[in-house]
Amino acid sequence: MGIIINPKELESVQKFLKEELNYCGCASSAALEVLYKTLLFASEMPNSPSKLNKLEYFPWGWGEWFIYFLESKNLLWHGFNNIDLGINDLGQQLLEGLENFYEDLGLDLSILNDIADDYLKIGMLQHALRSIDKFQVKFPQESIGFFTKSEILFAMEQYNEALESIEKSIELENTEEKQILKKSILKKIESN
Repeated sequence: MGIIINPKELESVQKFLKEELNYCGCASSAALEVLYKTLLFASEMPNSPSKLNKLEYFPWGWGEWFIYFLESKNLLWHGFNNIDLGINDLGQQLLEGLENFYEDLGLDLSILNDIADDYLKIGMLQHALRSIDKFQVKFPQESIGFFTKSEILFAMEQYNEALESIEKSIELENTEEKQILKKSILKKIESN
């Protein structure tokens, strides 16, 4: 029988991280963030590596070795030349465990805002919206969440919703960048 991670048991997730991935609790939160983002992108994004390269997510070469390592642990699969990438059952179990116990593991889920922004940059707007909605559940009063959501809604041409979101963001923290976006949204509403 192969390795199984119970994503509903913290000890199971920690054991896998330590015994199979040699993860040490003394590592910075960035270590788990890279793992989390990679598993998430592999689960949601067809042809992940080429899109991750567009985002400059991995330094040249390093990302390929990381993908090969995760594949050797049966978390991911990849096709020819690392062009296709997907998540295996074990990787899905680990991803769920990371999401279930992010606080206990020291994983900062504020990266969901960054992930939403990444999806926005490559035009995966529904994915971006799902990610920012998850962020806002965890961090309901963060100005950046409303700002990112307004950018996504603007790209989706949902201008009234974008305006509502940017106004909430400005209420929490007013910046020049937010005022510029608000003016762009208002211009689109007026021209429709």
